[in-house]
Amino acid sequence: MSEASVENHPTSGSTGRTVIVHGAFFIVSALLLSLGVWQLNRAEEKRTMLELAAASAAAPAVPLIEYQDSLFDAAERYARVTITGVWKPKNQWLWDNRISEGKAGYEVLTPFQTLSGLTVLVNRGWVPVGQSRSTLPDVSAGFDNPQATTIDSGIEPPQTITIEGVLTRPSKGLASGPAIEPSTGWPKRVQYLDYAVFGEALGVSLVPALVQARGIDAPVSEAWHLKGNWEPTETFGPSRHLGYAVQWFALLITLCFLYFWYGLRPARASK
Repeated sequence: MSEASVENHPTSGSTGRTVIVHGAFFIVSALLLSLGVWQLNRAEEKRTMLELAAASAAAPAVPLIEYQDSLFDAAERYARVTITGVWKPKNQWLWDNRISEGKAGYEVLTPFQTLSGLTVLVNRGWVPVGQSRSTLPDVSAGFDNPQATTIDSGIEPPQTITIEGVLTRPSKGLASGPAIEPSTGWPKRVQYLDYAVFGEALGVSLVPALVQARGIDAPVSEAWHLKGNWEPTETFGPSRHLGYAVQWFALLITLCFLYFWYGLRPARASK
């Protein structure tokens, strides 16, 4: 065998490296492509959310009980609802890690008992964490009689009110562990919404949805109103997802260019 033929004969080591390079290229390319498509799908989902919210805002609000048999569908399209009854402010929840204008805080979820017998959580708005997480904020302001927990409590005839809001079902997201942080008193801090667990803590069958009483730009009109912090997309709009998609596809194009450029170099060098 001549010296030239030995030099041109590929070794097992170089063949293995070639297989690894090609395999890595296809795996990373598939990953970048899937990430770009996923961001495009997320952008479309957010666009649909905004369209549904705009359509809901133009539609009249109806009593929540009318959606009792189509609750999930109504929540997905952000139906405007009204509820008439009384607050149950003795037992309130602080939804943790809710950001407003770059500041950490809680969204205050207060049970509300309707005249039709439903109990539903109402998001009254946002409050800051304060100086220490060990001290929970006081969320009793705006309630004349926090002990009047039911319509027939007998303590005193509670004044019924009518609230208008948007019906939603916030997702769990990336949260894990127990929904409610262990504590002895109220309010209780929660990481995500688990309506069955909340209902068990209250001793009622809780409506598996959340009424957003105030949007982010809504004015304060009642004493129980807190700072509005709700938006239909919850995080950011479709433009951010489109930007991420462009980044993933740009990386994919760059990877393909480098792959073919360096892949063709040996062929050009051998000529």
